[in-house]
Amino acid sequence: MPTMQEIITKADEFRPNRFSTNVKIGWCADVDRAMKNDLLPDADINDDDYEDTQRELLAPQPYSEMYVYYLLAKISYHDDEIDSYNNNMLQYNTIWDEYARFLQRTRPGANLKIKNYM
Repeated sequence: MPTMQEIITKADEFRPNRFSTNVKIGWCADVDRAMKNDLLPDADINDDDYEDTQRELLAPQPYSEMYVYYLLAKISYHDDEIDSYNNNMLQYNTIWDEYARFLQRTRPGANLKIKNYM
């Protein structure tokens, strides 16, 4: 699994930006918290874990690209680049859905809850 620093470095290479590492760490933590709430309720995470940029994130390769797209989306949103934001969120949501389906296939009934809001 990639570290937060690897994700942040990749996002910065794709889109140089004005945001601090701490802000990007918070965005990575937001994805992990959502993953814990929606997909992996037994994941052992707490806010103190996100102070170290060498911390590994919850999603393994190839699904870890969702973190990069989420960071790119947040950067685009705050830079008022809505088309870029929409494209990055589409990529993020696609990978999220692929990961959820992967978990459902490989861990049936094992601590997986997928919410359907319809």
